Amino acid sequence: LLLIGGTRARAAVIYVNAAAAGTHNGTSWATAYADLRAAIAAAHANDEIWVAGGTYKPTAGTDRTIYFELKSNVRYYAGFAGTETARSQRDTLAHETILSGEIGTPAQTDNSYSVVIGAAGVVLDGFTITGGYDPQSSGGGIYMDSVSPTIVGCWFHDNVAGYGAGVF
Repeated sequence: LLLIGGTRARAAVIYVNAAAAGTHNGTSWATAYADLRAAIAAAHANDEIWVAGGTYKPTAGTDRTIYFELKSNVRYYAGFAGTETARSQRDTLAHETILSGEIGTPAQTDNSYSVVIGAAGVVLDGFTITGGYDPQSSGGGIYMDSVSPTIVGCWFHDNVAGYGAGVF
């Protein structure tokens, strides 16, 4: 990528694969980030994040307040095997990509409050979002406050919230 006046000249594709080995800089499938949160942190407006099939959790610990906080104007695509060179080659059914709030024991009551926090101008395409648990609040799967992301081909299940268990 070229920097012109401190800004990028073009958007990047950032790769994520939970099974990746290597340098984890996200510049290719061979060096994909293993952690989706690291890829989100590295993303800039107009970038695409391609996520290989697998299960991704917002934290390796048990802090229920940690979630995937999407960045504005970034597009997130799921369903990759980890070898594709074009987005059209992905298969979301064959390579299910799960964003899971199941961070504690198998008991749902210690899951993440929300799995994903939405942002303006986001495209979220092809993910399964599950395991958010906050019966006292809103948005177990995705919580969005005054933003309208584009959600395509996503499946929400086993989320619990006082309001908008899947999406609020």
